Amino acid sequence: MNSLSIVIPAFNEEMRLLNTLSAVADYSQEQSYATEILVVDDGSTDGTAELVRRYAGRCPQSGLYRTAETAARVTVFVAECRNLPGRSSF
Repeated sequence: MNSLSIVIPAFNEEMRLLNTLSAVADYSQEQSYATEILVVDDGSTDGTAELVRRYAGRCPQSGLYRTAETAARVTVFVAECRNLPGRSSF
């Protein structure tokens, strides 16, 4: 079965992220394959992480990944995603 992982990087995006998440979720629900929405919060100091947590409670295919050490953690995260079985990267 095909699947798609959509990774959205975020830094202090509390005011804009809800519209993006809603649009991506609407798109993913129209597809015939499984999708997941991952928000990578790069140490936001606003309410970005809390917004994503609340959204994930209503949209089970979404989740939050918070980075503590910016670039190094994101690099590890991307490498881990590429090594997951059955995953293709573009």
